[in-house]
Amino acid sequence: LAEHYKTINRLDEAEATLAKGLKAVPDDSVLKSSHADIQILRLQRAIDAWTRKLKAAPGDEETKSKLDQLTAALTSYEVKEIRRRVGLRPEDLNLRFQFGKLLAKADKHDEAIAEFQQARASATLKVQSLFQAGQSFEANGVVKLAERSYQDALKAVEDDDIAMINSLHYRLGRSAEDGGNKTLAEEHYNEVAANDYGYLDVAQRLREMNKKPTED
Repeated sequence: LAEHYKTINRLDEAEATLAKGLKAVPDDSVLKSSHADIQILRLQRAIDAWTRKLKAAPGDEETKSKLDQLTAALTSYEVKEIRRRVGLRPEDLNLRFQFGKLLAKADKHDEAIAEFQQARASATLKVQSLFQAGQSFEANGVVKLAERSYQDALKAVEDDDIAMINSLHYRLGRSAEDGGNKTLAEEHYNEVAANDYGYLDVAQRLREMNKKPTED
């Protein structure tokens, strides 16, 4: 019945139906997962509605505050639910990868890195996991480990995955530039520019690096 309500977008009734089921069978994992999915959809629907309101009235602080509250509530709920599912299926590497992304979104980067390190054992998730781990290492200020993750991802990435190759070289370029190694940064930016000269601010960064010093 709840699935029927979900299909016709009657989410409140779907939630109420599943809540009755959980009251009768509180430990049923299928009901728990279905109920959580509906709750997430309801939060997403509310976020969409408040996003439209904010777009119509960009300066409305009350609307912005409500949207921020809903967004934080969604992230918190998703983290709690996927943590439960990982506890039930710790061998599911795709689930652990998704968990890592949610943890990173919630600024819980230490936990996120641990999940990405598990997920990288999957051949299909290895490159993405290394890239995500690198970003979390960066967020934690652990630059050397971020660089190592990006380099490992570059070794494993498929030659035709140009989008990921560009992302990895860009992050390595930014890291090198921030560390004062402009020669290495330029090498990475050139790799990106050879594939896509319009990628983010690569063209601007290369122009700045190649400016001739002004004579006194």
